[in-house]
Amino acid sequence: MEDMGALQPGLPSPVAVPEGYNIIVIDLQDCFFTIPLNAEDKKRFAFSLPAENFKQPHLRFQWKVLPQGMKNSPTLCQKFVNAAIEDIRAKYEQLYMIHYMDDILIAHPDRAHLQTVLQDLTQALTDRGLKIAPEKIQVNPPITYLGRVINSETVTHAPLKLRKDHLVTLNDYQKLLGDINWIRPYLKLTTAELKPLFNILRGDPDPTSKRQLTAEAQEALEKVEAALSDSYVKRVNLQTNWQFLCLATPTAPTGVLWQNGPLEWVHLPAQAKKVVASYPGLIATLILKGRKRSIELFGKEPAEIVIPYNKEQLDALLMFDEDWQIAIGNYFGQILHHLPSHVLLNFMSKHPVIFPVRCKYSPISDAQMVFTDGSANGRASIVTKDQRKVLHTQETSAQRAELTAVIEAFVMFAEEEFNLYSDSQYVVRLFPHIETAILPENKTAIFHLLTKLQQQIWKRSRAYFIGHIRAHSGLPGPLSALNDLADSLTKVTVASAFEEARASHSLHHQNATALRYQFQIPRDSAREIVRPCSHCPTTINSLPMGVNPRGLKPNALWQMDVTHISSFAKLSFVHVTVDTFSHVIVATARTGEAVKDVIQHLFTCFSYMGLPKALKTDNAPAYTSKSFQEFCLNFKLNIIQASLIIHKDKPLWKEHIKR
Repeated sequence: MEDMGALQPGLPSPVAVPEGYNIIVIDLQDCFFTIPLNAEDKKRFAFSLPAENFKQPHLRFQWKVLPQGMKNSPTLCQKFVNAAIEDIRAKYEQLYMIHYMDDILIAHPDRAHLQTVLQDLTQALTDRGLKIAPEKIQVNPPITYLGRVINSETVTHAPLKLRKDHLVTLNDYQKLLGDINWIRPYLKLTTAELKPLFNILRGDPDPTSKRQLTAEAQEALEKVEAALSDSYVKRVNLQTNWQFLCLATPTAPTGVLWQNGPLEWVHLPAQAKKVVASYPGLIATLILKGRKRSIELFGKEPAEIVIPYNKEQLDALLMFDEDWQIAIGNYFGQILHHLPSHVLLNFMSKHPVIFPVRCKYSPISDAQMVFTDGSANGRASIVTKDQRKVLHTQETSAQRAELTAVIEAFVMFAEEEFNLYSDSQYVVRLFPHIETAILPENKTAIFHLLTKLQQQIWKRSRAYFIGHIRAHSGLPGPLSALNDLADSLTKVTVASAFEEARASHSLHHQNATALRYQFQIPRDSAREIVRPCSHCPTTINSLPMGVNPRGLKPNALWQMDVTHISSFAKLSFVHVTVDTFSHVIVATARTGEAVKDVIQHLFTCFSYMGLPKALKTDNAPAYTSKSFQEFCLNFKLNIIQASLIIHKDKPLWKEHIKR
């Protein structure tokens, strides 16, 4: 059975039902059991009911209606019900209608008109054999729909009690967090407040692995329960504009679609996609998500977006940050810098740093020049015009060693401005994001280094600039000279020519002959270095120069011959052609090796590889015949003929066949 997929990829939100509209909700009774199956499909859903003690033959049944449990049943149900009500949608264009599975909501400003629509809708459903449960028709608020309670102006979540007595395994907590994430659009809970709960999901991926509710997670659950008791969002008023607000909450920003109150809260995932995700980058992602959600709910973008940055900061972000260029580059509404005055927006505390204020985007004039470097041997260096410092670390990664040097540079020059240059793209690309980043809470070595670096940046009151410089560029000038000095300080002095050759081979992988002449070491010593190297392939000695020459480019020289394969019966004459440059082989099985067979084979080769400049063959009768010579003359093919019996002139195609 082919999966039909979902017709509605998301759950409709009652928030989009316009404020002031009267609402009626109807529920279809036993929807699956009122949708008939196609007569040809009934036999495909047959089943047997066994008798006890096998006292009679099994009773045979088949489904006549949409079977429950079939993966396509929900999709077919939605499609069938939608076909029944599509005429109502077309007839009443001003009607706001939501249909999801067997629940239908209709809304209109005029209650009398809504009753007329209800009668027509009931008749349309009845004509298709669908039944409405009279006791489940809701007319007056509060109205429950899809787990939400709709009032005249607001929407709340249906009462929900979080069970904590059964939380034992990873699977239990996964279900709990899934439920909480489902209702988060209605709760003003930030990612930071739920972080202790999300952290419980880390660790052993086994669903049955044990988990424990920590004190911080218990406090987070209590916040969820408190938020559930007083949470609400407003129904939209389509006559006025709405905003998207970006709130600078700790750990991650929080968004809200706003119209004199919250329409829906928008949250980012608990785990950022980047290891070092800058706060401005997260806000740019939040803006894109808020714009998309506004279009999904209301069919258009918010008229205004409020960001936690001033005009100068916004200009800098648009100039240097690609994420912001994408987030608002094609937005035609207004960008505001101040939140509306409302008591609900005063709940959040702010992230410590939301804009990089100390890191500059261009070099600072008359500032200290600092160069850092690191090596996988654990040595790191810091070089200025007047100072040289070598750090001996336990790091086995060049990036981590250099990061240690950068942290030390921030400590050494904490009270003065500086321009720091590094040849590590990894280190340079941490800036300016590290200043505002939310670092992942793991216990790896890199996390501790990044945390130390961020803390040193937050302590600073003076500006700094981080720039990239290419290593071993050979360029003149003080920048290249100081960077080369920093690089040389990380190198360990080589004890002998043999060790120097070994270190060089690990980087450049020269062959034994090159090592022998470069470092003046014996041939056996050079081979001892190359032989155990896993990156250097072991090759056989090449043939002497001049034996069976190759072409210098594609179609420069072809080589052709015939071999016999008796198992091919009548087609045992296999004509083979190889391009001696690209080693492309074309073979055709034919009934003979006469001139006509050779010409037919060549036409096949021409269709695949084009025309060659020269063609090398042996002195077989077909190749030396006058008709073949005329054929080659017509196509301007230069014929090279030689006896290929000699071992040194072995055909190239036979070498490839044997491989």
